[in-house]
Amino acid sequence: QQGEFDFGAFYVKSRGNAGEKVTLTLMSGSEKDTLLEGESKSYSVNGKEYDASLLFTDSSNRAKFTVNGETTPLMDEGDTETLSDGTVLGLSEVLYQDYAGGVHQAEFFLGANKIELEDDGINLTGTGSTDELKVNDETIDGAAVIIRGNILTYATTTVDGELELDS
Repeated sequence: QQGEFDFGAFYVKSRGNAGEKVTLTLMSGSEKDTLLEGESKSYSVNGKEYDASLLFTDSSNRAKFTVNGETTPLMDEGDTETLSDGTVLGLSEVLYQDYAGGVHQAEFFLGANKIELEDDGINLTGTGSTDELKVNDETIDGAAVIIRGNILTYATTTVDGELELDS
């Protein structure tokens, strides 16, 4: 698949596990913004107006939006949701402070593009690819992903891990 994506303002998230599997998610979009829970704003994407509001956030870093009257499902960080007109909403980060007066907000892209690269063994010396490339949740046939590096520290439910990429 051919295409060009502007990743001038982007979101990158990596995930790894004890099996040395790593997923890199890169996301960008026409409009990038942050909304507080209950807040609404208007955006213009490719000449079309969108009214977006953040309905809900939770302590599991999930969020739910309404865009032009269309409500998204509960989204995790890194998820995208395609609206009925084909425009993609991508959730990049949720801040949920679980105390009275704490901030509940979500950072997102409207008109999002997402690339996901995944490899099952980043510290293996072979050249074979074990996983796939996805562009906007579509798997690209024939594409091979090889990520090389090390997982320095593993993530837990309370602490982020550290990943070192070589290539």
